Amino acid sequence: MFKNITLAKDFWLDAVHQRWEPRVPPEFIQKGVLPSAWLIDQAELKGRCIGGAQVSLKHGNFIMNNGNAKASDVLMLVSIIKQKIRTQFGVQLEEEIELVGF
Repeated sequence: MFKNITLAKDFWLDAVHQRWEPRVPPEFIQKGVLPSAWLIDQAELKGRCIGGAQVSLKHGNFIMNNGNAKASDVLMLVSIIKQKIRTQFGVQLEEEIELVGF
């Protein structure tokens, strides 16, 4: 659903190091990538629902249709995820998917 965050050296020094270092797994730092799914999990958004759309309990970067999700449900859930991640971590998530018809 969302692109992973590339940890450029300046980003690491300014944001990750100051805010999250004790929690960030070392393998993410070594690879220079912060998975969006990990951020979503840390923000306790797994299982969050809007209408029929739900953040997967298995993988935080998947949005599931519980059978009756509308496009507006998915878009609202995407917006909530992005806002919470931005507020909690200071990172702007970017959609990996392409929205068609909006």
